[in-house]
Amino acid sequence: MSEEKLRRLNGRLVTDVVLGVVTVAGLLVGGAALFTGALPQSIMAGVLGGIAVISVGAVVWLTNRHNQNEQTLARSARWNAALANIAKAIGELSSVSPMRDQNQAVDADAFRRAVVAAAPHIAYAFCSVTESPECHVTVKQLFSSNDRMAVRTLVSTAERQVVLPPEHVDWVDTNTDFARILQGTKDPYYYSNDLYAELSNGYRNSHFNDGLLERATSADDLPYAATMVWPIRTSVEKDAQGRPTWRTLGFLCVDSPKSHVFDRRLDAPIGAVLANALYLVWPAERTREGEHR
Repeated sequence: MSEEKLRRLNGRLVTDVVLGVVTVAGLLVGGAALFTGALPQSIMAGVLGGIAVISVGAVVWLTNRHNQNEQTLARSARWNAALANIAKAIGELSSVSPMRDQNQAVDADAFRRAVVAAAPHIAYAFCSVTESPECHVTVKQLFSSNDRMAVRTLVSTAERQVVLPPEHVDWVDTNTDFARILQGTKDPYYYSNDLYAELSNGYRNSHFNDGLLERATSADDLPYAATMVWPIRTSVEKDAQGRPTWRTLGFLCVDSPKSHVFDRRLDAPIGAVLANALYLVWPAERTREGEHR
């Protein structure tokens, strides 16, 4: 864990301790006043009642803060252990980097082999960190078909696959995650820890067909219950308002059959690093023409 995070956690600990001391002191002072008769009993009863309510709230708040701090520390520790797998993944991708030979472009087949080799390391890292044994990684290419944006799967570690007809196309406008990223959102990624709940908010996924959705009664009935998606892109320029114009090549997706397994504070930066690494080695022949804000 970084020194900055440790300082923040220590600061929270100091705040929690101070709050606890103040609460206990209030109870002691109130009790002393009651028993010594410093205040009328009717007034003191009200004061003690208020202190009791505040104390219960403080205990609940302190417990939640303590649990959150423990969870953050535990997840940070798991990421420290999993970084070795992230390093292996980036090592596989760097094996086809054009920087190794400035006169040679990245070959599409070599790129795919590198991604195939890197994907299991990424999946293993997220499995370890989320404590979900079936996290899967998918790399998708963005392309245009008849002036409509679509994606195709280049590599996936998922053994489970929804059976789709050969002519099936994953259109961006029928997939909420890809569409929101291209439309521009506050966060430079898509995040959902409960896709079943998102269905009631209009979430769309071209792999969740009508028959599947009709049968689904919980997240367990979906191919995956939680997902994070990062764009594989770079900013090429900014407009007059300072908004970036993006050159997007594809998406890095990590999904889990379990809900509520991702922590955007710690997981999102790792995924962004991997998406940027994919951009650097993306072969020219797989590059989509066109830009968007």
